[in-house]
Amino acid sequence: MGDRAKNSLTLLLVAFAIGTAAYLRFHQLGAPSYWVDEILGDEAVTRVSTAPLWKWFTGLDREAGTLSYATQLLGRLAGHDEWSGRLVPATCGLLAVVIAALIARKIGERASGVFAVALVTAVSPLHVYYSREARAYGLVLVLTTLGLLLLIPGPNAGKAPKIGFAIVILALLYTSASTGPIVLAFAVTCAIAMPMSRGATERRVYWYFAVPCVVALLLFLPLYRGVPSDPNLAPRHVDAILFGDILQGFTVSALGHAGRTVTKVGMLAFALVGAVASWRRDRRTAAILIAMAILPVMVTIVTLQLARHWFAIRYVLSGIPAFLILVGIGIAALASLAGVAELAFTIVIAGALALDLLPAARREPMMKLDWRAIAKTIERHARPGDVVIAGEAWSITSLGYYLRDLPPGVEFTGLRDVPSVIRAQNKARASWMVTTGIWEYGPVRDWMARYPVLLSSPIESFRLHFAPNAGEFVRTRALPEEIRTMAAAAGDDVLLDIGDRDDLMLGGVWGTREGSPGDRFRWALAKDVSVTFPIRGARTRPIRVLAMPVTHPGLSPQTLTLLLNGRVAGVVTMNPYLDDYTFVAPAALWRDGINVLTFSFGRATTPASLIPGSTDQRTLAAAMHRVLIGDPRRAQAPVYAPRLASAALLDVRCGVSDGRTRFDPAQYNRAGVEALLARLGFDPVESWLHVASGEYTIEQIANTAALDNACTDPATFVENAFATLLARPPNSVERRDLGARMRTGSTRSQIVDRILRDDGFRESVLRVAPETPPARR
Repeated sequence: MGDRAKNSLTLLLVAFAIGTAAYLRFHQLGAPSYWVDEILGDEAVTRVSTAPLWKWFTGLDREAGTLSYATQLLGRLAGHDEWSGRLVPATCGLLAVVIAALIARKIGERASGVFAVALVTAVSPLHVYYSREARAYGLVLVLTTLGLLLLIPGPNAGKAPKIGFAIVILALLYTSASTGPIVLAFAVTCAIAMPMSRGATERRVYWYFAVPCVVALLLFLPLYRGVPSDPNLAPRHVDAILFGDILQGFTVSALGHAGRTVTKVGMLAFALVGAVASWRRDRRTAAILIAMAILPVMVTIVTLQLARHWFAIRYVLSGIPAFLILVGIGIAALASLAGVAELAFTIVIAGALALDLLPAARREPMMKLDWRAIAKTIERHARPGDVVIAGEAWSITSLGYYLRDLPPGVEFTGLRDVPSVIRAQNKARASWMVTTGIWEYGPVRDWMARYPVLLSSPIESFRLHFAPNAGEFVRTRALPEEIRTMAAAAGDDVLLDIGDRDDLMLGGVWGTREGSPGDRFRWALAKDVSVTFPIRGARTRPIRVLAMPVTHPGLSPQTLTLLLNGRVAGVVTMNPYLDDYTFVAPAALWRDGINVLTFSFGRATTPASLIPGSTDQRTLAAAMHRVLIGDPRRAQAPVYAPRLASAALLDVRCGVSDGRTRFDPAQYNRAGVEALLARLGFDPVESWLHVASGEYTIEQIANTAALDNACTDPATFVENAFATLLARPPNSVERRDLGARMRTGSTRSQIVDRILRDDGFRESVLRVAPETPPARR
């Protein structure tokens, strides 16, 4: 192959890598909501935009720098939304990939090395993630990579662009307080490169490079006046676990997901090979790359320990450019052993690595809690007189940013102590209570757990509770998708076990459960009481009521008028003993969805007025046992979880997954999957297509049984999980086994995973049930 053809192929391969980088950094850039740091940054940009000019030079706040704010303001030229807020960081991330390829070219890499460096940098999950955040991290990536380009000696090292390097250091100074360790790392790297230089002229270059570093270091403290730390967040211990987490971040995941061990070890091995290959070619270049891969990490860790500051992988982000360059060099060095097939082997090795990293690089930037959808959902459901309460600083900031169209008469407030929440709740018709469990502990979160969960997410440990109760939500706030979902979950024939079900939506005045297991009842304590329930389809159905009236020789016979949705279904005179009463309700009385069955008695009497010496002042009408609706052979207690059911919330409820599943979407039994979706509180009509396409796995859907029951005790969780996942109660062996597992440390998600192994579950969601190994989406 001639030189011209080689150059053309090199350009084509690098263009492919850069195109991949552009896709990963710009595709659906504005789709995820801002998370709390991005929101705080956006609000800070608005605040400082009116600051006097002199403050832009002397420091705008204690953390973010002038250049960070300036680039965010530049993005606002394209608009003021998530896409424009992330536009400049994404552009910086893309430029960092281009500069990495130029570094490979500058140090003498052939086509294979330039391509490998560009592709590995393009698909790095950590590099991609922080290129897509509306913060200063994209700027940090491009400045660090550009500093490396200028620091590495070229063919004429004595004419290195000293002014250019000084500008990079100045830009780092004005980017963020967290860039101090990067500048120190550059200064130490200059000191390392100095004695390795050839001749006084080259050594003098690194003196020139070191001077702006030292000056900048002296200016960090007065410019930022120290970065505040959170006393509730302890610094990480410097141990093997910490460095393992850093390696994981540098290789397979920006969010701490496990990834494949072979990939982590392989990338570390490639970096070591790249260091050796660089050392053999030019020791000074190798020393610079190695130093800038290690020193930013080590200096940052020491700085965080001294400041008693908590650790996050983004604080060591500046070490990733040099590390990825070493990885790319290592891949090319190993491929060079193949001789004339070097480029082909490089494409195979780098391509295989890229394919392994690509799912995380695409998925992880999207894994932000969708506060936008949460806010819109609350806005759709709230009614005048409601209050929306956020329970900690994180949720106050995040929800407050996106709540823009609350109905008139609905108040939003952030309250971080329980007495204030109670006072706000007492004044409101209903309360929507939002809490997140990231870092900040607050008693409000625990207090909210007493109310039903309408929405939860594994991201940010988010929960949305509703008060006063689930019945109020169903009767007055549920929209068509929730009603449709509950009706689908309940089915065509329903058993209302009034005597034994505490979760039924009872209206009027009812007593507590009485009687023995298998024969429980509940007194109606007024002449008119009701039960609200979902059912599927409007058709003629029999209604059988098992009840016993209060009787006494001085009382006339009790009468019962049964009303369905406010219209009379029948009237009977009750017998003076426990008996069944059958009514036939025509199709015209039924609703496909939520129905209200009202029991209107002829009288309600206190025992104290009938029996001498009795102190029972309750007003009793009848002892209600159960109601059978439809075919008694098929009637079951309705399994429905009042949830916010819209498919627009699938990302909120199922936002975390590694993409593996034991269930083949091509084999789904649609009726079975839709029934599962409905029992878990997902609108089966809207959600089915998303699940059938493989966009969400059965495991993701099922894991909501663990998330939504985070506030229940272990025994109740197991009962609820079986009801929603298997539509049956657990047997005694299952109760004992799963209870023992939870006592010994099994998580609720692990319990759900064990339930999914039940043969009955597989048979319910698949047309055929072969043993299939885990498949990757």
